[in-house]
Amino acid sequence: MDLILKRPLAMIHQLQRQHSFLTIENVKEILDETVLFLNTTNNRANGLHELATICHELASVHMLIPFDNIEIIKHEFFIILGRTFEMLLSKARLISMTKADEQYFYDLSYFIVNLCLHKNIAASNFFIANNEKLNPNNEEKYDPVSYQKIFFTKSFFQKFIKIITHDLIINDYQPFHVKYKVTHSLLRLCIELNEIDHSLLIDPIIQCLNSNFYLNTFKTIDLRQAIFNPKQLFFICECPEFIIQRCLKQQDQLSNLLCLPMLEYTRDILRQHLPVSLEGEDLENIVCIRGAKIQAISLHIKLLNHFALTPATRRYFIIGKNRRIIDQMVMILSQPSLIKSVTRNHQLFHADVGMVSYAITLLYNLIFEKKIFFRLKENETILAACSDLQEAKDQTIKFGSYTLFAILKQKDIDEINNPSKTAQTYLFYIENMIDEPSRIYHGVKLNGVLTNLEIIVQNDQIKEEIANDDQGIQLIAKCAYGKDFDDDIRHPALRIILSVSFAGDVAIEKIKNIDPLLDYVHDEFISNNAKQRWTANAIQWKIDEEKKFIKNQEENKEKDQEIIEYIKPSVKFDESKALYQYIRGDHRFDLSDFQIEDTHVMISYCLDDKEICDQIFDKLKTVKHYQLWMNKQYLHSANPEVVASAMEKADIVIMCFSNKYRESSVCRLEGEYAHKRKRPFIPSYARNQANMMQVLQAGKRKSVVKILYMPTVSAKYLSSLVNPLWHSFKQQIRNQHLLVATDIPLLLPETFYLLPRKEISNAYRKRGTTYGIDKYYGRS
Repeated sequence: MDLILKRPLAMIHQLQRQHSFLTIENVKEILDETVLFLNTTNNRANGLHELATICHELASVHMLIPFDNIEIIKHEFFIILGRTFEMLLSKARLISMTKADEQYFYDLSYFIVNLCLHKNIAASNFFIANNEKLNPNNEEKYDPVSYQKIFFTKSFFQKFIKIITHDLIINDYQPFHVKYKVTHSLLRLCIELNEIDHSLLIDPIIQCLNSNFYLNTFKTIDLRQAIFNPKQLFFICECPEFIIQRCLKQQDQLSNLLCLPMLEYTRDILRQHLPVSLEGEDLENIVCIRGAKIQAISLHIKLLNHFALTPATRRYFIIGKNRRIIDQMVMILSQPSLIKSVTRNHQLFHADVGMVSYAITLLYNLIFEKKIFFRLKENETILAACSDLQEAKDQTIKFGSYTLFAILKQKDIDEINNPSKTAQTYLFYIENMIDEPSRIYHGVKLNGVLTNLEIIVQNDQIKEEIANDDQGIQLIAKCAYGKDFDDDIRHPALRIILSVSFAGDVAIEKIKNIDPLLDYVHDEFISNNAKQRWTANAIQWKIDEEKKFIKNQEENKEKDQEIIEYIKPSVKFDESKALYQYIRGDHRFDLSDFQIEDTHVMISYCLDDKEICDQIFDKLKTVKHYQLWMNKQYLHSANPEVVASAMEKADIVIMCFSNKYRESSVCRLEGEYAHKRKRPFIPSYARNQANMMQVLQAGKRKSVVKILYMPTVSAKYLSSLVNPLWHSFKQQIRNQHLLVATDIPLLLPETFYLLPRKEISNAYRKRGTTYGIDKYYGRS
């Protein structure tokens, strides 16, 4: 037998020494001689020995180069190899194997795995396969061939499944047993391959995860162990990875099935192993000492994160003792040694980087559950940790820390740390997800990324960064118009496009040049979804119709100017009766020619603040001089042109500011139009617990050119609009367009700082609204 192997082995060894490549002729000659021997020998042991020896020598990547040739792939040698390996799979389960058999079993599996991994492209014929122009009727279609089709047959899967379900989850073997080596590498191969039926392996893998072997394998990891052994690789690494990578279609069902038992395991795993893993932070070689243990915990957290992607199973993390898991993730993220480590290392396979990455991703996905969101929102430790982790080198940790910090501090959306880096991190994730069939990258879903981006894009610097990025708007637009995306991706993407359009002309021009996006916007304009229909309408308004409307208004204004000049005053204002005549120190105005006419008032508000704004509306209805306009219906039903027309007629716009107002594209559209048309407005904060001035300060408007003063007497004794003093200001502002955010008193008395009567004469409110300055003086 050695003489039979001498010639092919000598040929392989010579090529290996010379670093030469096997030619197709060399390979064909070796395979022909091997098949000839296997078909003629009567000694099966000798045949198995020669087959295993040849496979062992050919298993290197260097030797695999010519194996993608169609003639080689279809060689009889691989048919024999596949059948022999299936026989060894059955033998391994049913009877004890000799050391020689175990070696043959491993050598054959190693060669098969390498062939499929490195030569996994199906070979086809360009001229007669799927080329519709050359073969329109699909006549004589060429059947593509690949190694995975040869080896991964129905018979193979039956035997592979049985060795898992009838052996490995029943019998315990030594950690380096050949069965773990082979099944681990085969399962890894099944995860990598695309053209196989992965559903066949779902039930066996679920049984592995539910078995005691999964939990007990964690206990076998020594603190000073640097890498996994084959048994640990199979149960801790490959079984969870198969569920994560290859069960996306059944994700909801499997998450409901596995989440609760895995959470129960988590309590034991983290209680027993996490404190030990985080000890010894001053040791220089601590990562090498605790590498395998930290990696095991990280991979289990990665599996939990897979369950957290499913909305229905997130609630399990807040039930009973499972809440402790959230606190333990916070503890991991706030560990000083880990924070220091991730700022120096960026490789995901680094133990510390992996643990922090999976922990922060888990919390990121869990905050979509409201109870968990509010639980974390009250936790100052996680905010401090996220602030520190923004200096990490790993993109996943950066993304998680930026997002958690911004989302958990929504009231301070203008105070996002490093908005430029935050925007770039989001674009990095979108770019890596957009072409992934699963729409998942490093445990994060594309729809979740867009949902959070829709919130933080309210930050003006985030808008500008996306608008100025070469691919920023294009990436988000692709999420909107891509027909392969679900509505939970397309809808928020379109709303983000609308928000980015407020960045200015650069953004609008880029949007106008994306034809597929404009086609999608046109289609959504007639959508049954009212919110989408309004978003599409607003985008069309921004990129084209608004300029036309304003131009039309200016033309009409010029035509009507002569008519306005002939309006005769109907009511004269008697200044001698004004209240401020009795207040020493007030500035006096010449109002002898001023008239009180019907005043058109528009109320701009967010739907969430409808209750208090309805009160304003009802109060103003009692005053006969006011013509009111307020969108009383569903917020998104307002046509931008209708709103703009109302604003053109308005003498004053009451803007009811709130956090929700700032986040609303509808309200921003109204505010921006008021700014462009220089409409005076009364800022009124719709939440009594916050100071309206702080909201205006956050806006930092640049267009104010003059600071005005007015007494706060009307705060207590007169309605701010009824007070004749207000009418004089209205006339002055309307004519000269001095302000965007006026210093006129707010509408409701309870929104003012009230002064005693004796202090009125010396009490003034000063509103300085140059860029970056906002001061308020309300008490003497």
